[in-house]
Amino acid sequence: MRQQTAPAFQEAQTYNARLNWQVLEDLVITRLLFGAPEGETEVQLRKDLHPLVMQKMSAVEWRTNLGQIIVALVDQEFIRPVRANAYMTTENCPERAANFLQTSRLPKAPWHEIRDGHLIALALGLTPTSHLVSRLVSAEGLRSAVLTGHFNLPYDIATVTVEQLRFGLAKTAQDQGLTSGIRTTLIEKSDLSQKEAVMMGAKLLKSGHVVESDGELMACLAQEIVGAVNESAAELRQMLFRQLISSKESSEVMANVHNGEQAGALTGAALGTRQGNSEPIPPLPEFTHLVLKIAQDIAIGWPGNKRAFISHIWRDLSASFPFWGINEDEYKEMILNAHRAGLLRLAIADLRDKTNVEDVAQSCITYKNSEWHFVRVDDLKNE
Repeated sequence: MRQQTAPAFQEAQTYNARLNWQVLEDLVITRLLFGAPEGETEVQLRKDLHPLVMQKMSAVEWRTNLGQIIVALVDQEFIRPVRANAYMTTENCPERAANFLQTSRLPKAPWHEIRDGHLIALALGLTPTSHLVSRLVSAEGLRSAVLTGHFNLPYDIATVTVEQLRFGLAKTAQDQGLTSGIRTTLIEKSDLSQKEAVMMGAKLLKSGHVVESDGELMACLAQEIVGAVNESAAELRQMLFRQLISSKESSEVMANVHNGEQAGALTGAALGTRQGNSEPIPPLPEFTHLVLKIAQDIAIGWPGNKRAFISHIWRDLSASFPFWGINEDEYKEMILNAHRAGLLRLAIADLRDKTNVEDVAQSCITYKNSEWHFVRVDDLKNE
């Protein structure tokens, strides 16, 4: 099996089309400004910034691209070498970094606070004020910001409380007609118990998970909204960093997080609706080539048995190419057609347990009496 790819199409889908290179440059400058006064090595920059780009490129790709960014910034006189493979900023940087961080003057803060506070605020489309930043660096504050913006709740994101969120989510679920059997009368904050409010808010979950506390509810909702693979704050941040460095097209899709729409391009749900295509869906061989490239980057398993969940590929593919406008069912149909045409090989999840039951269910493709959940990648070594 040998992939037939169209060079013109491949060239059109380079990193320049998928990433915001000015933001990547700003990130390098910002990291240097908030780093050691004697400068930082390229190795340290690569290590510290890779979590911000890992959803878009592998470690090897980041090494290459960071080198190119450093060369460009040296040429533009924003940074300068101070010793072998180490760099520091020039007098041109503070103003550019302040503009990037949307502040009149640079904050006095460690890098981790800039990363988890200021940059997350920018990814959410918010102005990074000191109060907001102090909230975003905590897991609870991060989830609160995502939920308040997504559901358009009438609270200040920087000061919203758990009690306000609990009531706001319950009210939203009721307004959407989701709470039949729990509460029929209009709710008032004073007569709504915590348990009842959590049950009502849980109706907003697409997964139908059973949650029993405020923390569980908010963690699960934030995970679904951002399209994270688990409920951790670190995973939420990775998906938001992905938004920050994405091209304009991808950024507009994730901006729906704060427009009250589900971020279907990241969740695998595709919202069930199509947006107008600005670019045609590529022919099946080119489409398959892109699917296999993503599969190789996220494959799990061991040599001879490496494979990628179909749903995980969809998450990355739809985020990178939202302008195609295809939904998940159409994507799976193309995957099946590629398998039947011999362009890729599918596999079944023969080992299933509670850790992957959702991935298996979301990845399932059926045809006649067959069922598949993975795209194999080991077959590609010698092609």
